[in-house]
Amino acid sequence: MSSVTSVIITGLFDEEEEKKALSHLNKFRPNEPVFLDISETPYAGTKSIECFMAVGGFNYLDLSAFAQWVVRLKTILGGDTFETVQVMFKKDHSHTWSFLQLN
Repeated sequence: MSSVTSVIITGLFDEEEEKKALSHLNKFRPNEPVFLDISETPYAGTKSIECFMAVGGFNYLDLSAFAQWVVRLKTILGGDTFETVQVMFKKDHSHTWSFLQLN
C-alpha cells in the first residue's frame, strides 16, 4: 500500500537560482530525484510559465522534514528570493491542495 503526496513548488528565480533550487530539492531523497522543472514547458505556442515551477511526487512524505529541507533554500538563494517560494501539496485521496508553511 502506498501513500502518495503530490508537490508543486514555485518561485521567482533567475536561471542560476532555478538550477540551484532544483539541485537542492532533488537532494531531499538523493537516490530518487523526484522534481521535474516545468518552467520552460511551452504552452499556447511559444509561451511558457513566467516563474520557476517544479512538480514531484513522494511516497510516504514527511511534510515536516520536507518543509525544513525547503527552508534551507533561504541560505542558498538569499532571503529576498526565498520569500517568493511557495509550496503546495495534495495528499493521497484528498481533493484539495494545501500550502506548506515555511517558517
